Amino acid sequence: AYEAYLKGRALLYRRGQSIRAGMELMQKALDLDPAYGLAWSGLADTFSLLGYYEMIPPEVAREKAGEASANALRFAPDIAESHTSRGLFALLFEWNWAEAKREFERAQEINPGYIQGAGWYYLFYQGFLCGRAEVALRGLKECWDRDRLSGYATAVVGIELALFFHDREVLEWCRRAEDLDPSAYLTQWLRQLAHMSLGEWDEAIAAGKVALETSGGGVLSTAWLGLAHEANADVRAAQSVYDELIARSAREYVS
Repeated sequence: AYEAYLKGRALLYRRGQSIRAGMELMQKALDLDPAYGLAWSGLADTFSLLGYYEMIPPEVAREKAGEASANALRFAPDIAESHTSRGLFALLFEWNWAEAKREFERAQEINPGYIQGAGWYYLFYQGFLCGRAEVALRGLKECWDRDRLSGYATAVVGIELALFFHDREVLEWCRRAEDLDPSAYLTQWLRQLAHMSLGEWDEAIAAGKVALETSGGGVLSTAWLGLAHEANADVRAAQSVYDELIARSAREYVS
């Protein structure tokens, strides 16, 4: 069960289509041990990510992630993973900022070396929610410094730089992430985001096409490519992407 969990968690860190593969391994761990709190945390994170990346409807993600995060705390109340899963659920689906803060910070107290916990606390809570860009960047760099071989820890530093700082330093973090895990969706999306943040639209569109392929034609990746076309003043290409999403909404979930 532990081996299945570890493999599943490694896949979740890569994002994109790897999330579904990770979910299968989390479920395998729970089939072997239904009271395995660590795997319940992994399953909760899987459904939260599927909702966040718009791969399933939010109401489905909320229900499944809520059940799994409750089981994580039930079976393993004293580990960072359980509190991190609950914090993410409170942030994404309940908009309960106080609980999200409390759970994320409890997770960091238990295990400041838990990379996923630090990533979400600093990028999502401190960065996205509170707008504390400097605090978030400093925390994410400390997270990376604990595990410099983590493609995820490397990529989230780049994401913070791209979204809040628009500094060419982001390209160095792209290179580092690519050296560690070049085929991960998160790495490829970072490359697109980095060039968008610098106004390099041709490069952003090229990177976006690579990320879109890795995502399996994901809705969110399709939309990001449309945004790059729009920012590049290519109205026809942007409209084409929009029309595609409208057509797809008749047969699959589109936010």
